[in-house]
Amino acid sequence: MTMRRLKSIVNEQLRDKMLASVERDRQALNQTVESLRALNIVEINSPDVLPTLTVEWARRFFDDAYQQFMSGRGFVPESLKNNIKREYDAIAGRTAGLCNTLQSLLAKHHFALKIDSKQRFWFDSKDVNEWATSCATRRFTDTQKQYYTLVGAVVDALNDVARFEREHGLKEFATVGRQNVFVNPATGASTTDRVTIASYLLRKDADGRPMNEFELNAERFANLIDREQIFRNVNDGDDGDDYPIT
Repeated sequence: MTMRRLKSIVNEQLRDKMLASVERDRQALNQTVESLRALNIVEINSPDVLPTLTVEWARRFFDDAYQQFMSGRGFVPESLKNNIKREYDAIAGRTAGLCNTLQSLLAKHHFALKIDSKQRFWFDSKDVNEWATSCATRRFTDTQKQYYTLVGAVVDALNDVARFEREHGLKEFATVGRQNVFVNPATGASTTDRVTIASYLLRKDADGRPMNEFELNAERFANLIDREQIFRNVNDGDDGDDYPIT
C-alpha cells in the first residue's frame, strides 16, 4: 500500500497552451513597440511608458504637432493646408491603431513587465508560470477527495487481481475482460459486449436487482481501469488538506 496526497491535478497540456499564448502576445507587444519606436515621436525605454501610449495620447500628440507646424507660417493656401492636415491625420490614425493594439495586449495580461539590455519587453516569468499553473489546476472538494480515494482503492484491487491473473496464467478478466455474444431469444438478434469483473458485479437478475450484495453504481466505474487518468500530476505541495490514497 502507498500513501498519496490528493489535492489538485495540473493539466500540463492546457498549461503549456496558455504559456504559448502569453508568449505570442509578448512577441506581438514587442513588434508593436518597435513600430511605435520607428515613428521617432516617443522614447520607449521603460515599462512605465507603455500605459501612457493610448489612442487619446496619439490623437492629441498629432493635433498639437499640426498646430505647432502651422503656427507662424503666415498665409498658407487652403488646398495645401488640407493636404498637410490629411497627412497628419493619416499618421495619427496609424499611430492610434498601434496604441490601441498595445493597450489591448497590456489589458489582457496583468503581469509585471521588464525590459532587457536590447530594449525588449518580457513578462515576469514567475507571474506567468503561477498564473498558467493556477488556471490549469483542478482542485478537489472534500467530497471529491473522499470519492476518488474510494475509486482508487477499487482500482488498486482490480490491478492486484489482474497481476495475480498474469502471474498464475489465468485469463485476464479483471481489466481486459472477455468478449461475450448475447442473443435475444425473442428476435434472434445478437450483440457483442466485453465483460470484466466490474461489469460482472454490476449484472442484475431478471427482476432488475443486483445478483450479489454489491449494489454498485455504474457511473462510478466509468474510468476505473486507468487510474492514471484520475491521479495524473498529483500536486504534493504544502497547501490544502492531506488525504491518504491507499
